Amino acid sequence: MHEHDEAATTRAKTCTPYLPDELASEILARLPVEPLLRFRSVCKAWRGVIDESSFPREHLRFQTSSLLVAPWLGEKDNDSPLPSSTEELTAAGLYQWDGKQQGVATLLHAMPGCRSKKEELHSMAHCDGLALLPSDDAVRVANPATRRSVTLPPTPNCFDGPQAFGLGHDPRSNAYKVACFYGYHDLDVRAPGSHHGYTAKMGVFTIGKDLCWRDTAAAPPPHQVMRGRTATFFKGSLLWTLKVKEGVLDSAPVAPGFVRFRLEDESFSMVPAPPCTPRLNYKASNLTEVRGELCVCARRSVAVHHAVYEMWVCADLEDGANPPRWDMRHVVTGAFLFRSFIPKITTADAILFHFEEKYLYNCHLQNPTFNFDDVIEMEGLRYHHLDTDTFVEYTKKIIAGLHVIPYVPSLVRI
Repeated sequence: MHEHDEAATTRAKTCTPYLPDELASEILARLPVEPLLRFRSVCKAWRGVIDESSFPREHLRFQTSSLLVAPWLGEKDNDSPLPSSTEELTAAGLYQWDGKQQGVATLLHAMPGCRSKKEELHSMAHCDGLALLPSDDAVRVANPATRRSVTLPPTPNCFDGPQAFGLGHDPRSNAYKVACFYGYHDLDVRAPGSHHGYTAKMGVFTIGKDLCWRDTAAAPPPHQVMRGRTATFFKGSLLWTLKVKEGVLDSAPVAPGFVRFRLEDESFSMVPAPPCTPRLNYKASNLTEVRGELCVCARRSVAVHHAVYEMWVCADLEDGANPPRWDMRHVVTGAFLFRSFIPKITTADAILFHFEEKYLYNCHLQNPTFNFDDVIEMEGLRYHHLDTDTFVEYTKKIIAGLHVIPYVPSLVRI
C-alpha cells in the first residue's frame, strides 16, 4: 500500500505542472482524507487546492457514510454484570466501522483522560465529519479523520446541569455552532416563561469565534427536551426530541413534534411530528438525517412478542403557514421485537436497533422483516490501531455505554 502511494506521489510530482487546478480539484475531491493529508506535501499547487476554503465542502459530496463507534468502558465485577450508574467510565476512543471487515473497526481518534459517570453520558452528534462528544464535565468537538479536537469552555453553572447538546453548521456565517440546553430553578415560580419554577435556557458556542458560552436572546421553547439525547442537524437547524412525562401531553390527540433551533438567526420553533399511528412515541423513536431527508423511525405498536415500526421522511422544513410534509417510506415488522429494542440509527439501506448497550441488530430496508441473526455484537468487535497496525480487544473491561452514529470523514477544520 505504501509503495503504491509513493509511486503515485512520484508520478504526481512529474505531472503536476501540466495538470490544471480545476482538474486537480475534481480528482482530489474524490479521494479519502488520509491520502489527501499526505498529498498536501506533493507540491504547492496541490496544497493550494486542498487548503482552499471551499474544498472541504466539495470533498464531502463524494464521501461515503459509515458508522462512528464510541465505546465507554467499565471495570468487570464478578458480583455485578454491569457497572452502577454512578461508576466512572473511560472513553475507549472513536472507531470507524463500515462493515467491510467482519467484526473489525478502525481506531480513528484516541480520547486520553476522557471520563464520565454512566448517568451523565450524553449521546454523540455528527455534522460534516465533526463529532460532538459531550459530557457533564467537558464538551469536545473532534474531527476523527484529521485527529484534531478542541475542548470547549465549561458550560454555565446551573442547578440542573447541561440537559442536551447539538452541533450544526450555520449557513449564514459558514461557522459551526454547539448549542446546549440547561435549566435553572426560579426563585420566583411566577417568573415569566417558567414551568413550575423551572426555566430552560440555551447556550451557544461558535467554534473559532466565541471564547465562552453565550445565552441566546430567543424566548425559551414551550417544552423541555429529552436529557442526554443530542439534536439532529438538518438543513441549518437543530432538532431535539421532547421530554414527555407520563400523563403529560399524552392526552393530546397529536404529538407536539420536535423543538427546532435555527442556527442562522438562533430562534426557536416547533416542527410537527409525523402522523404516526396512534401517535409518536418519543422514547421509542429515532430522528436522523439521511441523504438530504429527515427520517423518523417510530414504534407503531407492540404485542407480547411482536412489534411494528414506521419510517417517515420529510424533504424540507417549511416555515410559517406551510407545515412540513411527512411521507411513510417503510414499515418494519418482526417477531420477538421487544420494547427494549430501540431504533438507534437510520441509514439509506437499513435501520439499526439498539439492545442492551452492546448489541446492534441490522434490519435491511429491502426486506424490512426483523431478523435476529443479523446482529452486530459491539463488545466483540476488534479494534484496528492504524499507528501500531495491531488489534485491540477489551478482555478485562466491559462496554458499559455505547454510542453509534452515522459518520462521513472530512477535512473540515476546527
